[in-house]
Amino acid sequence: MLADLNLALQKNAGGIYVTDDVLANPWDRLPTYWTSLVNSVATINADYDSNGVVDMADYTLWRKSIGQTGAGLKADGNGDRVVDMDDYTFWRQRFGATPNGSGLVIAVSIPEPAGIVSIVSIAIPVVRWRRRHD
Repeated sequence: MLADLNLALQKNAGGIYVTDDVLANPWDRLPTYWTSLVNSVATINADYDSNGVVDMADYTLWRKSIGQTGAGLKADGNGDRVVDMDDYTFWRQRFGATPNGSGLVIAVSIPEPAGIVSIVSIAIPVVRWRRRHD
C-alpha cells in the first residue's frame, strides 16, 4: 500500500481510494489497514522539509514560517493555510516518524516551543494530502 501511496504522490494525485474489500461492492467498508494509511499520510504532511523523517529540521522550518498564510506552505501540516501552533502540535505528535507504511508513530518526548532553543471521528473513504512545491 505504501508503494501505491508513493506512486499517487509522485503523480501529484489529489486523492486516492483504497480498499481490501471485494466485489461486488468494494466501497461498503473501510480497509482493515485504514488507520495505518492515514497515519502514513499524516507523517508525510509533518515532514515539512520532505527529507523522509519528521525531525528537528522540520521544527526549524516551522519556526521560520510562523504566521505565514496562504496555499502551499511547507510548514502547514494540517492544511488550514496558516502556520501556527496547530502545526507545531501536528509536527510534535509525529516527531521521529517516517512514512514506513506501518502507521507507527515513534513516541518521543518533545519540549514545548518555549523550551526549545531556536537554533536547534469520521472516516472519509478518500485519503487526501497536499503536495509541497519547492
